[in-house]
Order: sequence, then C-alpha cells, then structure tokens
Amino acid sequence: MFSIITITYNRKDLLKITINSVLAQSYSDFEFIIIDDGSTDGTRQMVTEFIDSRVSYYYVNHIGWLSKIRNIGLAKSTRSIICLLDSDDYWHVNYLQELSSIYANKQINSVISNALVFNNTTEKTLFYASELLLGPGYILTYRLKNHSPLIYPSCFSFLKKPNLRFNENLKWGDNDLILRILALGSTYISKSELVFIRKHDKNMSNNKTKDSLFIQAYTEEFITLNYLKDNKFISGYLYRETYSTYLYKQGNNFLEIGLKSDAWLAYLKSFILFPLRLKPFFKLFLIHRYV
Repeated sequence: MFSIITITYNRKDLLKITINSVLAQSYSDFEFIIIDDGSTDGTRQMVTEFIDSRVSYYYVNHIGWLSKIRNIGLAKSTRSIICLLDSDDYWHVNYLQELSSIYANKQINSVISNALVFNNTTEKTLFYASELLLGPGYILTYRLKNHSPLIYPSCFSFLKKPNLRFNENLKWGDNDLILRILALGSTYISKSELVFIRKHDKNMSNNKTKDSLFIQAYTEEFITLNYLKDNKFISGYLYRETYSTYLYKQGNNFLEIGLKSDAWLAYLKSFILFPLRLKPFFKLFLIHRYV
C-alpha cells in the first residue's frame, strides 16, 4: 500500500532511529526506499545491517539537489500511496495504521498528519487547534494567507500519480509539490500527533545565508504561486496578497543577515504588489532613514 521515501546525507545515527521507527510500524504493507546522496559517514554499512526485504537502499554520487534525489525515490516506488520521511525524523508505531484507515476513503488524495516538533529543550504541537478544523476546500487558501501551518515532508502522504513529481528546477521542491497537491483538493488533516520532527543545528533551515533555504524558500514559493495563479487554482487577489506577504518575510530575512539592499528591494516589491499592506512601506522608510 505505502511507498516510504527517505533521502539522506551523512546522518547515519539519526537515520538509524528513522529506520527503526519504520520497521516497528504496526501496519506492515509497505516498501521503504532510502536514497543516499553520497554519504561518507558509514551510512551504507549501517543500512545494510538491517535485514528486511521491505528496505531498499540506493547510493548515488552526491547531488545536493533534493528535488532530483526525491524523484529518484518516486521513480523506484511501486505502491499506490507515497509517504515522505526525512532522515532526522521518525514516526509513532501506529502512523501507517492510521493512514491506512484514512485512505480507506477513496475520495482522499492526500493526508497531512499532526506532529510534535522538538529539540533538546522544547517541544510543541505542529498545528493550532483551529487549524485542525480546516475543511479540505480551505487548506490551501489558509496556508497561503497565513504561511501556516508549515507542512513538513515527514507529515505528508499522497496518492501516487504519473504527473506528480518534484520540480527539478527547484533545489528543495517539497513545499512546491505539497502545495500543488493541496490545490487538487480532498486533503485530510489528522489530529493525532504521530510524527516527530527533530529541530537541530544541522537542519537546513538553520543555515542563514543568501543561498540557503532561509532565503531561497521564498524564491521557491514565488514559483509555486505563479503556477497556482496560471492554472487558476487561486484568485489574482490572493496571488498578489500572498506574493506581497512572502516578499515582506523574505525582506525581513535579508535584513536579519545584514543584506539591507536586498531587503529594501524586497520591501519595495511587496508594497507595489499589494499597497494595502503598509508594513513594507514602514520598513522602507526605516531603512532609508537609518542607512
């Protein structure tokens, strides 16, 4: 029933926890595809110690382009439902069992599962209570307007279709695919906290440079928004409002890492695109005044 796709790079110890959580699942009808992006830390030897016919391990020379690596996993999958699982996260023993019950409803195209996001000192639930009540027709609009909830790959599963692939023009691409699937409708939100998302120093989102996910996540969002608008999944008004919001947030991130010229340009574009939003205007004024 399930094809589980995990991509990894030099996370041997964390990946072992991930693998154990999959093999411990109470629901056993799955294949587990691990794509190793050229690890040099002994990942191959660790994975081959697991003797289980459901586990398939593939080593590729280092690519560093997550969308391409995930598409390798999609190409090798043979089951009807795709589950993504990052190599530093893990699942509750009943995660797949719950998914199997949800997908018994043949109208469901995808499932977003609630999660516990944690680090060494804190933990929090991924979804607010109000977000758990969102109907299938409102999830995409809510996500775009609020940039929330942040849907981690490890929380997401979907029906496999030939045209659903990661956009290889994008380095990461997971958010793009998730939003394109949400646009198709029939997404179910599970209230159960059966996914565990680990936040740590080596998370890609913690690397704060111009070329990192900290900045480029918004660049990828812009491409996805253009797709949603061009294919009439969202209105022109929602497109401009959301695009303006993301430009403003990207400007804040530019400012945080000291790139004031980039921040100024992002704020200017944000204000021009959606003049009803005044925050970018005030930020433009402050930068102009104090630079």
